[in-house]
Amino acid sequence: MSRDCCLLLLRFLHFADNTTVKASALNRDKLWELRQFTELVRERCKEVYTHGRDLSIGESLLLFKGR
Repeated sequence: MSRDCCLLLLRFLHFADNTTVKASALNRDKLWELRQFTELVRERCKEVYTHGRDLSIGESLLLFKGR
């Protein structure tokens, strides 16, 4: 998908009601339009995913302090 086509789709996606947002909230939270959507996704992921006993962490996520 080209960049222009993606931007065209994003123009029509709307996740928040602009009339319910205070002006002070706009200055603090830059993702205020997506906040409700991202919280919904996070809650659903917590409900669905349960990790098992063996859970590995990639080495690239940890700070290496050796030689």
